[in-house]
Amino acid sequence: MRIKSADLTSEAAVLLEFAVTNFKSFANEQTFSLIASNLTDGHQDRVAWVDGPQKLPVLTSAIIMGKNGSGKSSLVEAMRFVRSFVVNSASDGQHGELIDVKVHRLDTEFSSAPCSFRLLFSMGPVVYQYSFAVDSVRVLEERLEIADRTARFRKLFDRVYVPKSESYDYSFGDSLRGDKATWRSATRGNALFLSTANQLNSEQLREPFVWFSTYLRGVDAASGSFGKYTSQHCEVENNRRNIMEFLRSLDIDVEDIRIEVEDISETLSQALSPTLLAQMVKSDPEFVKSRKVEFLHKGTGKGPVSLELSEESTGTRALFGLAGPIFDALANGYCLIVDEINTSLHPLILHRLVEMFSNVSVNRKRAQLIFTSHDTSTLRDGYLRRDQIWFVDKSVDGKSVLVPLSDYSPRKGEALDRGYMHGRYGGIPFIGPIQPLMGASSLWDPVS
Repeated sequence: MRIKSADLTSEAAVLLEFAVTNFKSFANEQTFSLIASNLTDGHQDRVAWVDGPQKLPVLTSAIIMGKNGSGKSSLVEAMRFVRSFVVNSASDGQHGELIDVKVHRLDTEFSSAPCSFRLLFSMGPVVYQYSFAVDSVRVLEERLEIADRTARFRKLFDRVYVPKSESYDYSFGDSLRGDKATWRSATRGNALFLSTANQLNSEQLREPFVWFSTYLRGVDAASGSFGKYTSQHCEVENNRRNIMEFLRSLDIDVEDIRIEVEDISETLSQALSPTLLAQMVKSDPEFVKSRKVEFLHKGTGKGPVSLELSEESTGTRALFGLAGPIFDALANGYCLIVDEINTSLHPLILHRLVEMFSNVSVNRKRAQLIFTSHDTSTLRDGYLRRDQIWFVDKSVDGKSVLVPLSDYSPRKGEALDRGYMHGRYGGIPFIGPIQPLMGASSLWDPVS
């Protein structure tokens, strides 16, 4: 992407673009952008104008819609893979260890081709463009560029694998300082140079690495296993109180939240070897802690009634699990990616979550919320700007295609939810007739 000079000042850490090629259902390059369009009829509160001598309009939230199996989760998984590979490839892997990357398999042209990714993001007043390509064996290409207020990208480093010599060609920009020779020799073929150089204390490469390790975050709302994060943060009184008020504002009748922490290291030591237990604790110090979450509700008796989190409704459990990551993102300016955010949530609650990221008093650090959903109510009444809405659909040959609503040029005031349900923008399932089932000799046979 070519960035105009007026687009290059940011005091926030924000995602601008994400591009993916040959990953799972995505074959040809698809690009997802959070740079706001020049709309005059959209919600201006959905845009964060990052401060500075020049300003960059960045969307604080975006929805990705599509039918089941269209590729929504593949896009989220691609973002998670990039984050994990950047953060962990230098420390977790070993020489010869395969890279767990998943290519597009429905077309033989792509089954033996590399996966590639490109991200455009900002850290303070600096914009970075980072890209890499991998196969299951090695990193094939890696490049990091930096742009300042002059709007010109300058290379920090470039790395390309040369099959003939089975080695890498490196090229460094004049501004990159440090022991480049040591970083280069220490970088394994199945690891990223950005990861390795950061592990070896590169000061200049620390900032882009921190964006991946700290500011890019992901949550799978359908997994139901993310409540641990919220319960851990509820041990801090201010956090517990804010989460409780958050739930109350969404009509959850909770009087209080009680967290009980238990050390289960002795129990685990009976099931795991000392070495494995030590490794697990090293990677996650919270591994040996068990938290019991109880919601206190007003009862008809003298005191409140205590219910364990497992006894609450599916929607309440989902909200509690989302609360921690959402508050964390808002407090620190993170980019939060949530798959299937509307799982067990009422549409009005989803609207409130988007509003929290749009409210400048709540979202002071310009955090971003990217989420996948089937909920068409978010398309009604101009609730979202047209540039906040993206669709994922599959072509006839099974390749996922990512398209912004703006490509369809909807009319001002058009009923977007109706147009979507009628298939105008793609991304919906085409349901076949029920007659073949009705004509079957037996609709369902018992298992013998």
